[in-house]
Amino acid sequence: MKKKIFILFLILGAFLLGGCAKKEKLFDKGNFKITLTEDYEEDEIENFDYYFTSNKAALSVLRESFEILSSVGVTSESSLEEYAKAVLNANNKDIEIIKENEFYYFTYNAEVNSNNFFYLSVVKKGKDGFWLINFMCLDKDKDSQKDEFLKFAKSIEV
Repeated sequence: MKKKIFILFLILGAFLLGGCAKKEKLFDKGNFKITLTEDYEEDEIENFDYYFTSNKAALSVLRESFEILSSVGVTSESSLEEYAKAVLNANNKDIEIIKENEFYYFTYNAEVNSNNFFYLSVVKKGKDGFWLINFMCLDKDKDSQKDEFLKFAKSIEV
């Protein structure tokens, strides 16, 4: 009898743990790919190429062509770090840029409509331009979201 109860608890535990895991979902836009969880949906927002939202977070995606960036001294020869510095300079921000394997990112907080938000911004370089991907969530959720944002960032293909 104890063995049957133990097996029942093992099965129930495996079911509950498996049910908690979020399934991954690939968003393939042709020139931009990212793997998020299935609770994200694609949406639209003005001035961004792509925008994705979930009930706890969002991310905006902006591609800036080398041609447009050349007016501010960023070219196809520029590095990811140089582009990140240009983005920060354009926004009057003095923030540390962090290197994470194949991309650079920076984090900051901002108040929008009386809400405090946490941002993790990733820069990537594609064939015809640089990409700025801004992950965002309420500041109170940053501890639970930051690692997930970095995991998503590692899946980006441009």
